[in-house]
Amino acid sequence: MKEAPNLLFELASPERLGILREIQKEPMKLSRAALKQSTTVQEAFRQLQRLAEARLVRKNADGAYELTTLGTLALALAPSFDFLAKENEFVMAHDLTVLPAQFQERIGELSSGERLNHIDDLLAAEARIIEESEEFVWFMSDQLFGHPQHQGHAGKLQKVSMKLLLPRSLDTGELRSGLRRLGVDFEVGVIDRINLLLVLNEKTSGVAFQSLDGRLDYGCGFVGESEEFHRWCVDVYQYYWTRAKPKST
Repeated sequence: MKEAPNLLFELASPERLGILREIQKEPMKLSRAALKQSTTVQEAFRQLQRLAEARLVRKNADGAYELTTLGTLALALAPSFDFLAKENEFVMAHDLTVLPAQFQERIGELSSGERLNHIDDLLAAEARIIEESEEFVWFMSDQLFGHPQHQGHAGKLQKVSMKLLLPRSLDTGELRSGLRRLGVDFEVGVIDRINLLLVLNEKTSGVAFQSLDGRLDYGCGFVGESEEFHRWCVDVYQYYWTRAKPKST
């Protein structure tokens, strides 16, 4: 089992990880790798030797370094380690293991997100996502948290489609009546248990997770607009939506 710790050690170096990411773009020779990393040829050679010994890179017929299949897969997993390292205090206080395994494995896609540390910040992000929507708003929560039913957003919500994912135990009658009065085009799906907050439009997403006591933490979460961040949130939402039971509107 020595191989796994050794591999993680090689990937833990920002310098070696930077070289791998440059080589991922295109195979490169030693001098080019040194130039890209703003380091000496001797130092680049030392780092490339370590990567080669770990079987993450190899020399091709032209003498340029290229990724091995192991290196390609290791880089695909690297963002998750980046996220865990950067957000280790958050991860220690929240239970991300309740997520389906495929989304735990992709948790690094949230690395580009901005962490929000107060309920007011989450509410402001949610309001902004609704106000900036042009096509749709998708909302998922274990309670009627924040703005989806807020009359102040009626003008915007009348112009987009809306989906709400809520727990089966929650009485949604008042919400559905309110949205109908506002003239909102909406669908409601219910599932037995919801363990994260999601709100997203076609460009921006916000997410909050379950704390260790089993309750959603509305005081801390992430918001992001990058393609990777948004794709993770869209895919998670669609995963639960396809498993939800439609609720008559």
